[in-house]
This record gives sequence, structure tokens and C-alpha cells, in this order.
Amino acid sequence: MELITAKNCQLQNGYLVIQCLSNELTVPLLALCPKDKTKQPAKDWASLTASNCSYILPMTNNILLVCPVDGNVLYSNGTVRDKYGKVPPNE
Repeated sequence: MELITAKNCQLQNGYLVIQCLSNELTVPLLALCPKDKTKQPAKDWASLTASNCSYILPMTNNILLVCPVDGNVLYSNGTVRDKYGKVPPNE
């Protein structure tokens, strides 16, 4: 497995970032965007792969993860914004 796979200037291994955050997150279900109907959740953190994760890692300094499904962006300071730069509503 390649550690980094770039496609369209975005790193496709966002799940590796999610795995690093697993001590802070409660369940692997959080690796899926609620709107992503193409993927199934991982049964545990050890089995998390790109096929169980909606998010990608863009190649910028302050953005941690991006959801290509709904356009939400997680910044390194914990802020979440939608594709228009606004705080998305809670679902």
C-alpha cells in the first residue's frame, strides 16, 4: 500500500488521518459522511480503509479533511465549514 496517493491534487488516504484520531473519536462510523451512501462503516478501527472512509486529505496547510460528497471541510483548528465557507447546519 502506498502511504500517499495523489489524485486531482488531493491525497486519497484520508482514512489514515482518521485512524490517527481514533483515540479522540468514539466509533469508526464517524469516518463516513452521513450523505455518503456508497460506503459501509468499518467494524473497528483496525479494519478502517479507504473503502470505509468518505474523507480525503487535501494538499494544503490548514485543511485537515474534505468530504467530496457534501463539500464540508475540517480545518486543523477544528472548524468545519461547508463548500460555501459557512458553518453547516446540524443534521
